[in-house]
Amino acid sequence: MSTEWLPRAVYAFGYRFGTVLAAQNVFARLAMTHLLLGAHDLPHTYRTFENEGDAVAWLAVAREVEASEPTLSFVAST
Repeated sequence: MSTEWLPRAVYAFGYRFGTVLAAQNVFARLAMTHLLLGAHDLPHTYRTFENEGDAVAWLAVAREVEASEPTLSFVAST
């Protein structure tokens, strides 16, 4: 996932923000930590939450902040 799917989602489709619900099982936590560490060089942001409501609220705010940021466009002239 961190070597194929996630880079493609980020670069080809603009995937910028993700949330992870913290697992109670130690092995599930270890697997998710491994995934997040393997993807730390990508231009996206992940946050971990204990409950789904907080995760959804953070995603909504992150999308609003991104939408309000100015974008730069360059026009090449000849």
